[in-house]
Amino acid sequence: LRESERREAVAKVAEARALVESAQVKSRDEVRRALLDLESARANLIKADEQLKLARESMTLVQAGFDAGAATYLEVSDARLGLFGAEMGKLTEGLGAQLAALKLAKALGEFEPR
Repeated sequence: LRESERREAVAKVAEARALVESAQVKSRDEVRRALLDLESARANLIKADEQLKLARESMTLVQAGFDAGAATYLEVSDARLGLFGAEMGKLTEGLGAQLAALKLAKALGEFEPR
């Protein structure tokens, strides 16, 4: 009976080690994915910021053209719409970057949502 108990205990230890190893692999993978997502989100934010700068410049140029009589009101409206879209894009990407940072903090065990 002792030998069977010993084998059972050895099997339980092996199972526990396998569970710990699996949890460690899962945790490392989650952190790795969160880091990649954060890098991607930051790159998207930089791109959105560049697009916003271009949209502002375009709006300035079109408005100057309109004031000089060289651009139509439709072109001004189109530039405003482009500027609005770029502003929304930057806000969206900014929120995405913040969310990615929170996901990384959670993966690292530094953030526990309530």
